[in-house]
Amino acid sequence: MTKSPHAALLPRLSVMMFLQYAIWGAWLPFLWSFLAGYRHMQPAQIGNMFAAGAVGAIVGPFIAGQVADRWFATEKFLALSHLVGAALVWQLASIQSYSGFLVFSLVYGMVYAPTLALTNSLAFHHLPDRDAQFGKVRLWGTFGWIVVGLAMGQWLRYAHSADVVAGKADAFRMSAILGLLMGLYCWTLPHTPPSKSAKSNATFAALSEILRQPLFTLFLLAVPVSCIHQFYFVHTESFLGAKQASAPAFFKQLFGEGGGSRWSRRSCRGARCWRSAWWPTRCAWSSSRTSTRCRCRRW
Repeated sequence: MTKSPHAALLPRLSVMMFLQYAIWGAWLPFLWSFLAGYRHMQPAQIGNMFAAGAVGAIVGPFIAGQVADRWFATEKFLALSHLVGAALVWQLASIQSYSGFLVFSLVYGMVYAPTLALTNSLAFHHLPDRDAQFGKVRLWGTFGWIVVGLAMGQWLRYAHSADVVAGKADAFRMSAILGLLMGLYCWTLPHTPPSKSAKSNATFAALSEILRQPLFTLFLLAVPVSCIHQFYFVHTESFLGAKQASAPAFFKQLFGEGGGSRWSRRSCRGARCWRSAWWPTRCAWSSSRTSTRCRCRRW
């Protein structure tokens, strides 16, 4: 019996999503405690790091949208972006100066952020029943985030038990290794050529798309929700780290090491601004890009 041509598609796209979010999840939960506890940066400086990522995340997708929509196959653009991103994030493990880390964070945000929407776009373009199948594919991105977090916890426990905070530099190196794997894997993804009919500017297309219902409502809801969402990344690691000290040994065996240093509530202002700016913009650009491809191409 002949297999369906789509039989291997879901596993391939699921691996793509797994790696895509594992790259991000390797370092983001550890960023604040690493910069505060090891690089000894001030809360305002760390907030600027998150803000720099926001600037890159806002500007990057608009530029990438023009390139990928007009001149570049999506899978090739993803491959190059992840290879460049791997080189950048590797450097973050060893950069000690505030200005150097800030610049690299800005550039990395511009390189990595567009890939989040592009993986969605590629999946939507190739899935025969995107309404029923995309959720199953995207779920593996969440698995990737969880698995890499548990792996980093175990690595810190066994390789850096003497100095866990310093060992968090390896989170950037792990992200770089995953980025390298993702960059190579993207060359094997289904070919997704640029849209020949893409003549309008992707930036203006995204802005006009978000004014349509229900996207406009989604945009308004995403702003406050994204602010709440950011507290998870900023506070959860230190909260669980403090609880872990008095928790049964089973939890440390399961989740490994982690935790972080204490900081004041005012220290996450920059992080909240970063998330509130990034998520609605990324959502709008992704929605515009996906709807454009759906109109212009046959599935």
